[in-house]
Amino acid sequence: MPPRLQDYTLNDWLHLRPFTHTMKTRRYRAIDRDYSRLPATSPLPPGFISSLNARRVLVSIAFADPQTIDWQAQLVKLYVPDVLYVVADNTTSDLQAAEIASVAEKTMFPTCVYRGIHGINPAARMDWR
Repeated sequence: MPPRLQDYTLNDWLHLRPFTHTMKTRRYRAIDRDYSRLPATSPLPPGFISSLNARRVLVSIAFADPQTIDWQAQLVKLYVPDVLYVVADNTTSDLQAAEIASVAEKTMFPTCVYRGIHGINPAARMDWR
């Protein structure tokens, strides 16, 4: 969200910052709108949303960093083993998404869910408990 018009200084106006901020904001919103309309590579199984009722859920968004997911999954297993741990993979590269899926499969414990949002279809690696 760009600043309000009255928040810009004279120097900002001389450098046309209100206009550039408005154009950037419109561009980012268009990108967000288009990206959020992309379908997931695998649909949620029936009853998944209702199974979240009265459960503690920890969601982690993975983006091209399998090492962080590996580290985080080990810490979740150690410190909050009773939580439903969901790894939503938002990686755009199929190769990196495969690495994250591999890490999730290796470190997965009974209440961990891996879901690729875009890229590869990880249906074989899902554990929907």
